Amino acid sequence: MSHIPVLLQTVCEYLELKSGDRVIDATAGEGGYSRAIMNMVGPGGKVLMIDWDEQAITRLRESFKMEIGSGLCVFKKGNFKNLKTIAEGAGWHEVSGIVFDFGTSRLTIKDFGKGFSFNQDEPLEMTYSSEIEEDAGVVVNRYPEQDLKRIFSEFGEERYSGRIARTIVEYRARKQVRTSKELADIVVSAVPRGRQSRIHPATQVFQALRIYVNKELDNISAAFPQAMELLSPGGRMVAVSYHSLEDRIVKNMFRDFGKAGIGDIITKKPVVPEQREIADNPSSRSAKLRCIEKI
Repeated sequence: MSHIPVLLQTVCEYLELKSGDRVIDATAGEGGYSRAIMNMVGPGGKVLMIDWDEQAITRLRESFKMEIGSGLCVFKKGNFKNLKTIAEGAGWHEVSGIVFDFGTSRLTIKDFGKGFSFNQDEPLEMTYSSEIEEDAGVVVNRYPEQDLKRIFSEFGEERYSGRIARTIVEYRARKQVRTSKELADIVVSAVPRGRQSRIHPATQVFQALRIYVNKELDNISAAFPQAMELLSPGGRMVAVSYHSLEDRIVKNMFRDFGKAGIGDIITKKPVVPEQREIADNPSSRSAKLRCIEKI
């Protein structure tokens, strides 16, 4: 499956890059943003491509052989919560732009057998990296009912979090929950049939587990102050989020940077895809883009 970069032209427009600029793609994924950015900054410019997933880095090295040879890009494996350490370790102390796409990782690894999809029968892991010790299987099979309820409610905004948690605990008393399909079936059985909408009943539970296991929201909160430190005055950070929990953090942190006098919010309201893009790329449906410029 080829990954279509969301809001690609808009991301490039808001970054306002020029030839010779250095830019960080903090969520490189399939490299869609990076390739477009290289066309804007090269020759003379460079893109630092970061991804947490080992398989993504392997694919990127293969896809960007020519660009590596010409010095247009460099790769680093790591979690963007350590953005400043990763950048400085590569000799990057100041950049003109930074882009985050919080949907990239989940789009690029969902076909790699880690249990992210409730439509496939895969081991219940949901981890972006082998560095994560406690996967979704551990959470689902060992956590107390009240903890499961809290996770589903807090990170998935799941209306039936209590019923689902109770049903999981009852099920695992008989046997362990081993696969993503197995968990999805349990969730479906817990949600009242008359209350099931057109989206799969397990959607929010899977979102909650993925966010919790990978500490996605904590990672965003940790990365943004480092991103502002790395930006040169006039440099811009663009963030594309896909659900209200992510967007709330982006909005609030940008607001705080503005109040502190270190950033100027460029997008007073989030930028969303046009209907044509949504029709061509349904995964862009919930995307929201925000941009801030360092003062």
